Amino acid sequence: MVSHFPDIYDIGQTNLGLAMLYHILNQEEDILAERSFAPWVDMEAEMRKNAIPLFRLKQESAQRI
Repeated sequence: MVSHFPDIYDIGQTNLGLAMLYHILNQEEDILAERSFAPWVDMEAEMRKNAIPLFRLKQESAQRI
């Protein structure tokens, strides 16, 4: 499961709700939670222009949206 925070890493990583949800979900044996954050506006434009997918935080594999 990937939870995507709709803001940049600096904002999302400090969100206590997201941190708690990530921790609670990863306590379950049958769930692996990952995190993803929105890129900065200029990077988003470049990613779209070059068809670069959004990646998860810890895994270097693209996520399907």
